[in-house]
Amino acid sequence: MKSIKNVFALLTLIACTMAFNVNTATAQTGNEKGEFVIAAHETGVQISLLLPAVQKVREAAGRAFAKTLSDAKNLAAQVERVGANMSDTQYKTFQRNLQSLCASLDRIDTMPTANQGPAGCMTECDDAYSGWGGGKGWNRFWCKAACLKIKVGPKGGSVGGD
Repeated sequence: MKSIKNVFALLTLIACTMAFNVNTATAQTGNEKGEFVIAAHETGVQISLLLPAVQKVREAAGRAFAKTLSDAKNLAAQVERVGANMSDTQYKTFQRNLQSLCASLDRIDTMPTANQGPAGCMTECDDAYSGWGGGKGWNRFWCKAACLKIKVGPKGGSVGGD
C-alpha cells in the first residue's frame, strides 16, 4: 500500500512541478518556441523519474501508459535537440505529436463515463490548458497523466479507475 501512495504522490508532485516550471519558463523566454523547448526538457527529466514505477504495472493499461510516457520522453528529447530555433514546420509537427500523446492518455482511461474519475479530470485538463502554444501542450499532457491513478502491488498493478 505504501508503494501505491508513493507512486501517486510522485505523479502528483511531477504534475505540480511541471505547471510551475512552465510558468517560470514563460516569464524567462517570452518566446513560444523557447517555452516549448524548456517545457520539453522538464518533461524529459520528470518522465525519467516516473517511468520506472509505471513499468512495474503489468496490465494492458499500464503498458499503454508506460509506452505513452516513453514516447513523450522521446518527443521531449527531440524538441530539446532541435531547440528554440526550430522551423515553423518542425514546431507544428511537434505540436501534432504532443496532441497525439494527449489523445493516447484519453484512451488509457478505463472509466465508463466521461464525467467522473480520470475521464472527468482529463476533461478539466482540456479546459484548463486550451491551445497548444508554448508550454500549454506539455501542461495539458502532465495534467492528464496526473488524472490516471497508478496502483502498484506485489503482483503487478493497474492504471486508471478510482
